[in-house]
Amino acid sequence: MNDRARIEAAYADLDLIEDAAGPVGRTIAALDQGEIRVAEKIDGEWVVNEWVKEAILLYFRLAELETSEVGPVVSQVRIRGRQGYVTTFGELCGVLPPRPPSQP
Repeated sequence: MNDRARIEAAYADLDLIEDAAGPVGRTIAALDQGEIRVAEKIDGEWVVNEWVKEAILLYFRLAELETSEVGPVVSQVRIRGRQGYVTTFGELCGVLPPRPPSQP
């Protein structure tokens, strides 16, 4: 059984989720590396790769919470940013730094 089949089976029957841990991890890594996409344009139409979406949802059941602390802010996440590199709370939340003042 290939990764896609294991993911689809586990999504349909959560009793099989442990069997899908490896395939889910490989799918998340492939997403992170840009090898696969959740949705792609085929013949001018957007097509959702349902099995990839299912892998993401299963990942949230399989992954452990990780605690990040930045100053007084404590956050718990299950999935890291691209390639696992989140260095600041702003990156974690997608917060942009303030715009510098305009120069006359």
